[in-house]
Amino acid sequence: MLIPILKSLKYTFSNAQIRVGSVIAIISLIGFSTVGNYGLSIDEAIEISMVKWNYELIAKGTPIPKDLRYYGTVFNVSAEVLFQVSELLEKGSLNMADTKDSSQLIRDRIKIKHPFTFLISLLAYISVAAIVGIFCGFDYAWCGPIVLALFPMFWGHSFFNPKDVPFAALFILCSCVGAYVVERYVQKGSKTNIGFNNTTIISILYGILVGLNTSIRVGGLVLIPFTLIAYGVITLGSIKHHYKNWLNIAGFYGVMVIAWATTTIICFPSSWANPIQWLFETVGYLSDHSWKGIVLFEGKLFFDSTLPWYYIPKWVAMTLPLIFQVAFVFGIIFIISKYSKFSDLQRACAILILLQIFFLPSVAIIKGSIIYNSIRQFLFILPAIAAIASTALVFLYQNITKTIIQRFTVASLAVVFTHICFDMVALHPYEYIYFNRIFGGLTNAHTRYETDYWGLSMREAMEWVNRHSKPGTKVLVGGPFYAAKIFADPSLVFPNEGDFIKDGTTRINKLEKLVIDQPYYYIAAPMFDKHNSRRAYQQVFPECDVVYQVLRQKVPLAIVKHCR
Repeated sequence: MLIPILKSLKYTFSNAQIRVGSVIAIISLIGFSTVGNYGLSIDEAIEISMVKWNYELIAKGTPIPKDLRYYGTVFNVSAEVLFQVSELLEKGSLNMADTKDSSQLIRDRIKIKHPFTFLISLLAYISVAAIVGIFCGFDYAWCGPIVLALFPMFWGHSFFNPKDVPFAALFILCSCVGAYVVERYVQKGSKTNIGFNNTTIISILYGILVGLNTSIRVGGLVLIPFTLIAYGVITLGSIKHHYKNWLNIAGFYGVMVIAWATTTIICFPSSWANPIQWLFETVGYLSDHSWKGIVLFEGKLFFDSTLPWYYIPKWVAMTLPLIFQVAFVFGIIFIISKYSKFSDLQRACAILILLQIFFLPSVAIIKGSIIYNSIRQFLFILPAIAAIASTALVFLYQNITKTIIQRFTVASLAVVFTHICFDMVALHPYEYIYFNRIFGGLTNAHTRYETDYWGLSMREAMEWVNRHSKPGTKVLVGGPFYAAKIFADPSLVFPNEGDFIKDGTTRINKLEKLVIDQPYYYIAAPMFDKHNSRRAYQQVFPECDVVYQVLRQKVPLAIVKHCR
């Protein structure tokens, strides 16, 4: 019975598709089997609550305040809809209780939201496979997802990051699809007029896709001019593409822009009153928005507005495995040297992914935009880097003529990849704090650079307290409160519950003013109090004994103190 089915699949799908599907399936299996190990990131509680706040404001006809009006809702709303559907199927009713004050409801939601985040991240792996296929042939497309999965920064964020991972996944998908759109414009756009035809429909669908990405983070709007730039570069100097063709193409870009704008406006309730004014306000606000926090960089403490210009490049150099940095450089050389021989599709793809990697980071550096938390705001460049690095590795393999050298190359890469895997396993579930071996690893980064800036390790510290405390034990939290509280045993008492600001982070001065009877436990994140001082949360209560540390590669993350 099984053999006929396998034979049928062989004729239905090509070997290249089967290989890509198998790699994606393995990545999915590993991801979905480990997604439950990740804690709550510092932003997730407010991201979950944001959906209800927007709904209530719209229902009341109240203007959406500044803190909410500039942030996309598409991913959070989608996750909430999935949660409500699961509640309806399981319990027969919707769950509309206030998530802001209920740790249990936040924990229930991340059981849906974390797998959903990883599911969306798979779009990045599929897109990278397609891009490698465009450059090297689809027989080698399966290499792309493997390389991206070995980017610890991207893999680690793929389970809990509610903004940057969905944005990165849709960004690389848009770059990939955009290459096909530009190719169609170059080859058929000048021969086709606006109307009910495939080119018009494709333009509308692409505009909707970019609109959805913009509705996660407004930076997605650059994808529209990116496709125009790609078309202009490809047709530059071509006699076949004179100004009349540009006028014809302008019509397709027009419907694309209309589709993008319509999708974006629908998904941003705060834009409904004045979309154009809102767009300019949003771009300006997010590019210069300061969270007035403290950033640890090169062993020094900086305010987020005073970081050196090379903050982004250095974080990429420290956190990307060296093999992929080298491959990326050779990939750029390969693209430049082969560009004149590329097809229209390959040229469009090359231009779009290079713009994806370099444009927005360069603007941020030149403009002096507010940057913090490593490169997580620029996580969207990693899938494109993975695509170029994969292309370089495949190109190297294709140009080795001797079989024995090919085998040696594959074996060497397998050894290097295995080392990366070992590091990721050792760091799990904090893969995003990976630092490469050439830099000295996490050990060298400790006390010099931010490590667990999301506060995920608070879960592991809280679970240790659960195992070693009695019912009624008092627990104080320094750092992201909910990151610890939602994993606490119900019998534990939290004297400082409610003594935190809107992002759920406790202030040090409030902790130090608490007058409570000992004994109690104090759980502290490896963070600084961004609102009051340059003091670290782990420095509070110095008279108490450190009884537990969340360790990875012998580096402490969250700690537990026992005050008695």
